[in-house]
Amino acid sequence: MGFFQTRKAGAVVLAAAVLFGVFFGSHRSLDAVRSDVWTIFEGEGNGSGHGVKGDLETRRAVGSNLYNLLNDWNYLSPDDPAMATLQDAVGACLVDSTDKAAQEDLVQAIDQVLSLTEGLDGMREEHSKYISNFRAQLKSIENTLSRDPYTAAAKEFNETTLGSFPASVLGPLTGIRELPVYQ
Repeated sequence: MGFFQTRKAGAVVLAAAVLFGVFFGSHRSLDAVRSDVWTIFEGEGNGSGHGVKGDLETRRAVGSNLYNLLNDWNYLSPDDPAMATLQDAVGACLVDSTDKAAQEDLVQAIDQVLSLTEGLDGMREEHSKYISNFRAQLKSIENTLSRDPYTAAAKEFNETTLGSFPASVLGPLTGIRELPVYQ
């Protein structure tokens, strides 16, 4: 019990308190900035009420509709590897539409299936228009994502806030990760 009454114990307690304060304070301040950017993602902080999350969910719906229509129209079989990949990618986005890797897989799968539709013989004109509309909708989503305020704010958070010292060291140590940037 005598140890706690020494200068050494006081120094240890003071050092522990300072370290705790640095880590806890860093986490709180970085998390607050990250949360502000995330509200833009949800559509709450950008003034329009429209967020990236809605665009990602629309992209998933386009992939699902593309799969269902091509299957219903008997242009591509569900057993086709590209169709199976698209179905898996849509399913992964259903689990978490904000998962950046799942979104990237979905974009690749949709592109692959759309490229297969270009070479299909005997496609009815009305079906071809649906496919063209899917392409246009996906380009629109891509354009919207590239200009969305969230994208700029997430890039700034990742590069400026987390990219500078001491946040570049303390951020990962306190569980603060980069925000996903969707394209």
